[in-house]
Amino acid sequence: MMKVRKNRKLKNLGITIAILLSSTFCFSQYEVNQDFNELDNSIKIDSLIKLSKAQLGVSLHEALKYAERANATASKLRNDTLKIKTLQMLAKVFADSGEYNQAIVNYDKAVKTANAIHDYHTSLSLYKKISKLYSKTQNNNKAIANYKQAIEFFNNIEDKYYLASTYNSLGLQYNKMNINDSAITELFHSLKLAEKNNYTLISAYANNNIGLVCLNQEDNSKAIEYFIKASEDFIKIDKHYITGKTYNNIALIYLNQKKYDSALVYLQKSFFIKEELGDSTSIISTINNFGLLFEKQEKYSLALEKYLIVYHYSLKQGNTYNKALAANNVGFAYFKLGSFALAEKYLNEALGYAVDIESDKLYKIVYESFYKLYNKQQDYKNAFKYYNLFSQAKDSLFTIEKEKLIADIETKYESEKQQREILLLKKDNILIKERNFRQRIIVYAIVAFLFISVLFSISFFRSKKKIKSKNQSLREKNKKINKQKEELQISNATKDKFFSIIAHDLRSPFNSMLGFAGLLKNEFDDYNTEEKKKFIGLIYNGLENTLKLLDDLLSWARSQKGTIAYNPEKINLLVLTNEISELLNQSIENKSIKLINELELNTYVEADRDMLATIIRNLLSNAIKFTNKHGEITINAELIKDENNNQFAEICVSDTGMGIPKKIQSKIFDIGENTSMQGTENETGTGLGLILCKEFVEKHGGKIWFKSEVGKGSSFFFTIPY
Repeated sequence: MMKVRKNRKLKNLGITIAILLSSTFCFSQYEVNQDFNELDNSIKIDSLIKLSKAQLGVSLHEALKYAERANATASKLRNDTLKIKTLQMLAKVFADSGEYNQAIVNYDKAVKTANAIHDYHTSLSLYKKISKLYSKTQNNNKAIANYKQAIEFFNNIEDKYYLASTYNSLGLQYNKMNINDSAITELFHSLKLAEKNNYTLISAYANNNIGLVCLNQEDNSKAIEYFIKASEDFIKIDKHYITGKTYNNIALIYLNQKKYDSALVYLQKSFFIKEELGDSTSIISTINNFGLLFEKQEKYSLALEKYLIVYHYSLKQGNTYNKALAANNVGFAYFKLGSFALAEKYLNEALGYAVDIESDKLYKIVYESFYKLYNKQQDYKNAFKYYNLFSQAKDSLFTIEKEKLIADIETKYESEKQQREILLLKKDNILIKERNFRQRIIVYAIVAFLFISVLFSISFFRSKKKIKSKNQSLREKNKKINKQKEELQISNATKDKFFSIIAHDLRSPFNSMLGFAGLLKNEFDDYNTEEKKKFIGLIYNGLENTLKLLDDLLSWARSQKGTIAYNPEKINLLVLTNEISELLNQSIENKSIKLINELELNTYVEADRDMLATIIRNLLSNAIKFTNKHGEITINAELIKDENNNQFAEICVSDTGMGIPKKIQSKIFDIGENTSMQGTENETGTGLGLILCKEFVEKHGGKIWFKSEVGKGSSFFFTIPY
């Protein structure tokens, strides 16, 4: 199917090129007869033959050859209008084949040609296409730079209309990146220019887009204000189809505010406009919102009626995401009406669509509907299942949103960094101009008067020394910026780890515990004593594990801030390891692990007791977690000396467990990497323990390392002053 579609696309492209070349030859008879006669007729005929073959469908490589031939012909004919069109064809072929950088190069050539012949409407269209390609390659900074280049160009030629339009496009790009302050700034530039020059269409779009930014910031009252302004402008210039969409947005805001009467008024306005225009796709969106309104008002029969219309339309349309949402809405309405069998049927259909496109957002919506359905039917087994799936999907979405937030922060940082670099370059240019100007003065002075030339020479060398000093200062500033960048990257890695732990390792157990606690609270009498004990046990274990995680997290945070006191004292290693073994004895007995402590009674070290206990407890806990039942764990130490002849105790905790996979061995002490693994009994961790160990060992002036082989076990070594 994809091959047929691809061939059809290439066929259409071939026909377009053939028509363009034909028009090129006809046009040349009137405008460029001399150049036309000098072309090689065999090349023209060969091109037309190959182009006729392109109509039958060829490879992207062949299509590229035809597009290049058309572009070469347009260049020979010196026809800039045709050259712009053929460059756009070349760019489109490259874009279709996924070579976005080559596509951008050809669009850029087309922009320069369009600017040269003052075809600014085409220029603006091409700037937008280039920015969309940068967005496709996730290069938002270059997309912004492209729009800023367009703004500089339209500003230089003092074309206010295209300048206002480009400000609007730049604001939309910032809005897409969730950089709301910059989005608002650029959109207000657009609005101010449009209102001053009576560009009603641009003014309408600017008001509408400011409304969207306000909506992102959850400032609903401001969003409504700007949407209403936009709709008034769209009505003035007979853009009723956009007015219908704007009314729909206003209705949704009122719906979220539970102002159902106002929402109904604007939905009806939106529906009448769309119906009058015959905009079937957009009408479906409004019908769906009618269903949502009736659902909020608990008028489920009316909601079902609207949702079924949307459902049948989505089946014809074929968009899998829309089909899933529509099927879920129908299933939910049936559930609310008490038709559980029909509800289950439609929810299963919705889940099938979600699986097809692997959408976490759809999983969350459908799992929540299933949970509510089974809970209502008192099918608690399935209710538990789907509640847990719903929680996992919600956590996954939270993580995605967190990663997007971090990406946006990084993008903003890169943008600010570019601005700083531009300022530094401008300063360099000013210095260069100053130096050149002074050099010219010296040359003129030498020709005029020797004495004056000597004076100016002295002045020149002094100024050169100043410039050198300034350049040195700039280099120092650049070093400082690079150092700040490295510190920021480390800080970002630390922050990412915090977000990761809070987003998943803290939220997930709390979600599960809240789920079990909620079931005990709401359905207490429906469970027997054994089931209640089981739930309470699960809640207790969850709280115990979460408390340990919080302890590790707080210890690590304190170590990062440098607030942990370091109080070294003489410690007997054997006594300390025995105390820690006693604390972990229950875990050791549960797995029937044999613990062998080979430390001698008189082995003493100079260390902070709390830090050393944390190191040994973490290493011993990891060994227990990753060792199978009936395995062995060994603790021993030996005396060593470093290169400066200082004495250290080299302590080793070895196990016969599962070992560490090679692909993560280089990352387990890295704060920016997620290396947490499940234990042999599905025990979970955060990856913080080993990082804490590294922090505390280095605090003592020691080192930590390990040896591991999958299936044979691991040995962790660290050194502490003897």
